[in-house]
Amino acid sequence: MHPKQEDVTFRQIYQELPEQYRGLEQAELDAEKAAVYANAAMAPVYQHALQAGKRVILCSDMYLTRDFLEKLLQNSGFGGYEKLYLSSELMKTKGTGHLFHHVVQDTETAPEKILHIGDHLESDGTAAILGMGFVHVVDGRFFEVKRR
Repeated sequence: MHPKQEDVTFRQIYQELPEQYRGLEQAELDAEKAAVYANAAMAPVYQHALQAGKRVILCSDMYLTRDFLEKLLQNSGFGGYEKLYLSSELMKTKGTGHLFHHVVQDTETAPEKILHIGDHLESDGTAAILGMGFVHVVDGRFFEVKRR
């Protein structure tokens, strides 16, 4: 679709769809809004990190827009984070490691000082390969993945 980009934007997705599906953007956003909920396992971990004064940075492979996601996060109890990095804005993904490299450079934080928590072993697991701490969340359980 876009060979020089690692990711695509919401708008680009709809530009590629057949004409009959264009105009459904708002319906998709409404469905997302209706379906989103706070992860019961992550919410207390997130709140604890904030209360402990930790830097909380969100990093997502996501095509939805920043404005939309920020509202969803706030409405779900996930406000107060320092920064939100989106693959669709930076055209860098977690799976390639490029988004994580960007976070390291932008925050001026050594990889070994970062703990990444995520639910996708393959793309989130790239954090461990790059020297970050990584906790894999599966069905509300947390598993530390050792650095390679």
